Amino acid sequence: MTQVLDTVVCHECDLLVDVPQLKEGNSVSCPRCHGHIIKHYRSRLIPSIMISLSGLLLFYPANFLPVMTLSILGNAGENTMVKGVYRLAMDGYWWMAFLVLFCSVLVPLLKFFLVFFISVRAHFGWWGMGLITALKIYKKVNVWGMLDVYMIAILLSYIKMMDMGDIVIDIGLFCFIAFLLMDVLVSTRFESGEVWRRIEREDQTWQALR
Repeated sequence: MTQVLDTVVCHECDLLVDVPQLKEGNSVSCPRCHGHIIKHYRSRLIPSIMISLSGLLLFYPANFLPVMTLSILGNAGENTMVKGVYRLAMDGYWWMAFLVLFCSVLVPLLKFFLVFFISVRAHFGWWGMGLITALKIYKKVNVWGMLDVYMIAILLSYIKMMDMGDIVIDIGLFCFIAFLLMDVLVSTRFESGEVWRRIEREDQTWQALR
């Protein structure tokens, strides 16, 4: 008898389809409309590890290296992501500074760390309550990331300051764009459902051995 690991809804005809344990390259089709539910299954843990690690390595240059340099009448000033948060706080916009710091700095860092932690433990089979706790935290913090909004703010600032002086794009902006790309990729590639299914399979194995 084939072991059923999950039940999903067919995107074509809304039929509930039982998904068995799959091996690399296997596919699952709807028995009613024959639409593809899972096509050429591949584990996403290794890509998730690589992407999240890249995001962690890009965190420092994206937030602490100069994004752009504005020169007005010979006076030049460098701007970084963290310096922008600091200036908001110094100007009295504490709530905005906290919101930017939390959503555009702390949440992406925590998100990359959680995905790396979860993916590594699931890939090597290091189970435990810490993994389940990390999955629950990831679900809560994932909705708070706003790097794309911050990127739009940078572009608007660049457009507004073009007539004020000479603007030089620095390495920090390219690192931030790469950081944003890693954030998008980790959101699309990491699948918490795969980890939950592995945890359930491991739990069933332990119960069978008792």
